[in-house]
Parts: sequence; structure tokens; C-alpha cells
Amino acid sequence: MEHRSYMRRRALASVFILTILFTSNSFANYSSENIEIAEESMIVVVDTIAHDSSSFTQGLEYYNGTLFESSGLYGSSSLREVNPVNGEVIRTLPINESLFAEGITVREKSIIMLTWKEELALVIDIEDFRIVGNYTFQGEGWGICFNGENFVTSNGSSVLSYRDEETFEVNYSVNVTWNGESVQNLNELECVDDKIYANVWMQDTIIGINSTTGIVEMFASAKILSENHDGPVNEVLNGIAMDNHRDGFWITGKNWSEMFLINFERMSENHTDKKEQLVSIKISDDWSIMTVLLVTTISLILSGLIIRRKYAPQTPNFKDHSRHE
Repeated sequence: MEHRSYMRRRALASVFILTILFTSNSFANYSSENIEIAEESMIVVVDTIAHDSSSFTQGLEYYNGTLFESSGLYGSSSLREVNPVNGEVIRTLPINESLFAEGITVREKSIIMLTWKEELALVIDIEDFRIVGNYTFQGEGWGICFNGENFVTSNGSSVLSYRDEETFEVNYSVNVTWNGESVQNLNELECVDDKIYANVWMQDTIIGINSTTGIVEMFASAKILSENHDGPVNEVLNGIAMDNHRDGFWITGKNWSEMFLINFERMSENHTDKKEQLVSIKISDDWSIMTVLLVTTISLILSGLIIRRKYAPQTPNFKDHSRHE
């Protein structure tokens, strides 16, 4: 009986210690230094040019003074070279009607174009504007950019795949998170230094992702631009290309009639307040968990004491026993 009581006390003590350790660890993890909050930026329009509204924009890339754009849909996919001064289409490469063109990027003197469900990436010579090869891959193709070492691709999930520039095989992957939550529907991509800028399908938002950690470090609403192109549900914001010559980003949307050169201007003066607010929320959640654990621990201790008292062996009264003798 004494052995059981000893084991019960050890178990209750273990629960209590684990409760304290869990709480201490949680508070340490939720210090403001460990919370990553995306900074909000404002879109500033620098220039506006015409955009062919028949283009179902899937990818956009600026290279050597000109813009390249991929247009999707089965039966009408194409690659276009576009004049960044006036939006005029300079030349067009029709894509086989069995393919749905997706995002594009440039490596050396080739354009790499993803296809949606065909598990094929086309290699197109920039000078001749003709298909000269291809890569194969598994899954869907959405967005692509080249960071100088790897192709970075999206497939509509929250995962970015870093692919070998020679074989297109996946070297590693990074999950993209925004304030701790995975970001689904990553679409068109643009690699700039240590960031990856991305469109999020069906959202009027552009996000800036840390290319190493996958954490969203900035975001900007493009609603001021998209609300002027309020067409069918699929005519959404898509296409982002860094113009190194003018130090800005070209953005547009599917079947939009305009293309915009923009800059991102930081506007998160209350960034610290948001971080502290998120820390407060997480600590509040932990207090709730801690309260439940403490109540459970106390209940177990009290139950143990009651059971011990109820079933403890009675000490014989030797005086009464001798009297009856």
C-alpha cells in the first residue's frame, strides 16, 4: 500500500513539473524578439502603360530593356515581347494548344516557361523566339523565378521548390508562412536579392518572402489598382517583374487593360504595436492552457488525497482490544 502511495505522489509531482516547464517554455518562445510580423507597404504608381486586354497574364519578366509576358488558357497560350514604353506587343510565340502557359523567368539567354498540368517546362531562345528544349517535373506549374543559383517554383500550395538550374530537379523546398500561418495559392514569382515577391491567387496582395526562411516579411495591397479592372472572377492581379533600369516593379493582371510601374513604400509605423499585440494574444492563449493544466493537476492531487484517506488501513486500538480480553 505504501508503494502505491509513493508511485501516485511521483506521478502527480511529474504532472505538476511538466505544467511549469510547458508554461515557462511557452513564455520564452513568445517574446517579442521571436515573433515575425510582416511589414505593410503602400503601392506607389510611377508609370502606367497600355496592356493587351486579350492577354490572360500568367508570367511577367523584365530583361535587357524589354518585357516578356506569358499568356495562358488552352488553345490560346503564347509568349509575348512587350515594349515597356508604350505596352506595344513586339512579337508573339504561339504555344501548342494542348499546353496551358504559366509563369516565366530568364536564365542566361533563355526563357523558361512553366505549363500548368502538363508537367513540362519549355526552354525558349530569346533571340530566335523559338522553343529549343524542355524540362520535365512532377505536379502543377504556377510561378517561377531564377535567383542566380536555383529556379524557384510555386504550384498553388504554400511550398516553394528550389530546383537545380541544369536538371530542374528539386534541391530543397521552403514552406511560406505569414505570421506563423502557411500561405496557400502562391502564384507568380519574382526573385530580387534575398527576397521572393509573389502574387497570391485570387487576392489583391503582393507579398515579399525571405528566400531562406520562407517568412513573409512585407505585404502590399493592390486593391487600388485591381478595383479599376473589375471583370470576371478570373481576371485577377497577376504578373510581377523587377525593372532594374527604372528601379521599380511592373505589375498587371489577367485581361487588364493597363500595366503599372510601381514602388513599395513602407507604411507600418505601428509595426511594433502589432508585434506586441500578437505576443499578447499568444501569451493569453498559453494562460488558458496553463489554467487547464493547473486545475487538472490540483484535481488529481485532491483526488489522490481523498482516495488515500478513504482506503488507508485503520490503526488498531490496542487499549480497547486489551479491555475486551
